[in-house]
Amino acid sequence: MTGPVFSLMTQHPDDDFDGIRVFAPETDDDGLDASEVAEEPKPGLDEVEATLRRGVYPRSVLIGLSDLSARDVRQVRLFWDAVAPDVRIAVVSELNDLAEERVDYLFGRVLRSLLDDPEPAVRQHAITGLWEVTDPDLALTLIAMLNDDPSEDVRAEAARALARYAEQAELGECDDALAEQVRNALLSTIEDSAESLHVRARALEAASVFARDERIHSAIDFFFDEDDTGFRATALYAMGRSMNSEFLPRILNETASDDAELRFESARAAGRLGDTTALPVLADLAGDDDAEVRQAAINALGEVGGKAAIRLLRSIAESAPEADEELLEAALEEASAVVDPLLLDTDDS
Repeated sequence: MTGPVFSLMTQHPDDDFDGIRVFAPETDDDGLDASEVAEEPKPGLDEVEATLRRGVYPRSVLIGLSDLSARDVRQVRLFWDAVAPDVRIAVVSELNDLAEERVDYLFGRVLRSLLDDPEPAVRQHAITGLWEVTDPDLALTLIAMLNDDPSEDVRAEAARALARYAEQAELGECDDALAEQVRNALLSTIEDSAESLHVRARALEAASVFARDERIHSAIDFFFDEDDTGFRATALYAMGRSMNSEFLPRILNETASDDAELRFESARAAGRLGDTTALPVLADLAGDDDAEVRQAAINALGEVGGKAAIRLLRSIAESAPEADEELLEAALEEASAVVDPLLLDTDDS
């Protein structure tokens, strides 16, 4: 399979993380405290290599790829291409799962080195696993991948990953030159009629924070008018992320859609906009038959916040299914954050 036409070997490794433990068990099998249990050793790269070459990838060995030095990464790249493609794909997916489960597993360096892997799925998963990285060098790499990667799925994932840089650009939290590069890359992709709608949709989702740009409004209208439910959902998501209340009537109208995906996205979008006029509609959605729609509406009520939202959430909690109880508690806490605690028990009726 043909690989990308640009080189993305790691030249700017992540910052060093000293003192990070690979294992941090709270107790052992005898119930001893962590302080009484010897830390299990981290597998060496020789063991990792031998295991992967055999075509297996137990998690107990994969953690040997955590918190690598730049020198370690170079050693991994010496044997990585000899590992079977399906194993490489599975390994990167497993690394992402491990990182979600434990904050002390640090796979950033090794994932970054895999952005030029010949397998599109490896590149795609590597981008996904770097979701917390916000340094400018990665942004430039993602722009290059968005523009030039031969895989549609990889380009779409690169567009999605640029969302965090778009937010920084809109808030003035990154270099002006980089902000302009991010903006131009995303907007150019959105307007590229030769690009797939899938990639253009992901670019719109990322660029929707640039809501003052009329091109964003035009793109939202374009995708909202598509017959495909997924693209209409993209438009709703972009409306919410734009933080533009002009979109609220269209958003609320979609809460009555027969399609659960559109009701779900409309609830999320209404919550993002934070307009209290959406509260009655969100309260109705909180009783939706679809669990994901119902929970999105509860979250949205918490995001809008205020005393009216608190009253609605308390009312919903009285007859809510047990599966929603924890979510309702979190939404109530969020809704209360903008209200003077001394006023929470007062009667406003």
